[in-house]
Amino acid sequence: IAVLFVIFNYSCSNEAEIQDLSLIPFTTADYELILPEGFPQMEIPADNPLTKEGVELGRRLFYDPVLSGDSSMSCASCHQAHFSFTDKKPFSAGIAGKPGSRSAMSLQNLGFNKNGFFWDGRSATLEEQALVPVEDSLEMHNNWDNLVKKIKLHGEYPTLFRKAFGIETVAEIDKELVVKAIAQFERT
Repeated sequence: IAVLFVIFNYSCSNEAEIQDLSLIPFTTADYELILPEGFPQMEIPADNPLTKEGVELGRRLFYDPVLSGDSSMSCASCHQAHFSFTDKKPFSAGIAGKPGSRSAMSLQNLGFNKNGFFWDGRSATLEEQALVPVEDSLEMHNNWDNLVKKIKLHGEYPTLFRKAFGIETVAEIDKELVVKAIAQFERT
């Protein structure tokens, strides 16, 4: 029985890794960023252009609690649209309910920021910034290997990653694509 369990477990994990997505059509549409009068042009990284598909995937990930270790909270739990993408608390709490050392920053106009992200500016890009909360023990308390595995096994995410980034197999989904999608949404 133990041998059968190991074989079954191995075959299921490999099936997710090699799942062919190439038959799903791949074409992206540019996302039209409409800026208020007087705003400068936003600098968009060449390796992460805004697309409708990428922004929609990023929006979905931003609001999905699958990102947290116990699947109880999403980015939007602390970055609420009706509070200018913050939570109006002096010390934001993560999945364990423990308060952090700072409040959740507002996520408005992030695409124009050139001075770093987080209160102390420690991340240079939105993509770098989006890596941190997932593994922070006071925030989402997850790890990227676990999260990427959950996304690869999800019923809809592999197709959405194909449509946003043109990947050929589920194995190509990684943390870099996850944060690229989230950063695209945050720029809007």
